[in-house]
Amino acid sequence: MAARIEKVEKEFILSSAAESALPVRIQAAGRNLTCRLSSVDKELLRLSPGKGGENPFRAWETVSVQFDFRGQPMAFTTKVKRSSPGLLELASPEAMYRDLLRRWPRVQAPHGFSASLLLPGFGLALSCPASKEYVEVEPETNFGDSSLSALVEQFRQKASEFADESRVIMFKEGRCPDGAAEELASALGKVLFVASTASGLPVADPYPEGRLITQRDLEDFEGTLSLAGDSALRSYLESRALGGLLAALWCPILYYRYVIGLVYLGANSLRPFDLRAVDFAYGFSRALAWNLKRYGYFEASSPQSDLCPATLVDLSPSGLLISLGRGMPILKASQDLDLVLSSPQGEKPLRARVARRFSEGKNSFYGLAFEELPEASASELVCGLYGAGCDFPTQGGLC
Repeated sequence: MAARIEKVEKEFILSSAAESALPVRIQAAGRNLTCRLSSVDKELLRLSPGKGGENPFRAWETVSVQFDFRGQPMAFTTKVKRSSPGLLELASPEAMYRDLLRRWPRVQAPHGFSASLLLPGFGLALSCPASKEYVEVEPETNFGDSSLSALVEQFRQKASEFADESRVIMFKEGRCPDGAAEELASALGKVLFVASTASGLPVADPYPEGRLITQRDLEDFEGTLSLAGDSALRSYLESRALGGLLAALWCPILYYRYVIGLVYLGANSLRPFDLRAVDFAYGFSRALAWNLKRYGYFEASSPQSDLCPATLVDLSPSGLLISLGRGMPILKASQDLDLVLSSPQGEKPLRARVARRFSEGKNSFYGLAFEELPEASASELVCGLYGAGCDFPTQGGLC
């Protein structure tokens, strides 16, 4: 696992590498250079590209640097301070890491590279709430391959085991989310699970993919009013409790990036109301969405394009980092998806998995790992990203 190197050790490693004139690999978009580390101080690293050697880097551009020190791979990112034939000076890095697991360094994509995600249903324009979550509409095996009417009847029979009241609410023209609970579940695209109207929402979500609305989600959604104790959801639940409601859940019916309805379960008597009710409601919502797709319920709203534009931040033959702006669907971690990578050589359809996601400001960022990338495509990427002559790296060695 990658480990950040502390300042004192970092200075020792760089000084020792300069004394030994170790070879280092410097890479930027479409360019690479192997040279020797000649001297270091607190602000500069001086390298020797070789007499008359071509220096492909420009002052103030960002580069990634790799080298081996006593059998351990080291890596850091910094900026070029001075660059000319036979001379290359880099700013001393603020951070340096050892034991990076990634096989290739990520670099800013060269000119002409771009990426788009192929998200089924992205082009749909439905008069339903847009969810923050994006999910594929796929078969739900737990409910079998039954007809729509049989599925609804199965829901009614099974729901009686968990709840005293149950219903399926479909959003359409003239029917929008009604009340704080429906509004919250529809806006966040997650299950609002209230195990008891006398207690708060779950503090943590036990589902790895993120399925439940937690107390933190509620506070983020309601803002300062919730933190001040003036929660719209709490007031709503208190009013429902006066009418005899003891526990309830509202599960969104997700259809790609839209919430087309809700599954509601409510308990007015003392009976087990736990995550089994969540699993049932969630499974039924997925089965219902699949049946609606299968029978062409939204056929009149056929999409114009399923390509979702993305901002390509950086790229390597192992994967890429993209950014989706505000209002774009939020992808789930570990989700598999198709994408189109454009380069000066043309467009390539690729398969990738969401390895990680994080947010900065109003944008969401996703690290995508390529799945089963053909060797020919990988070789082409290597040349396009690091320049001609860059071979596949050997274990523990430089590219």
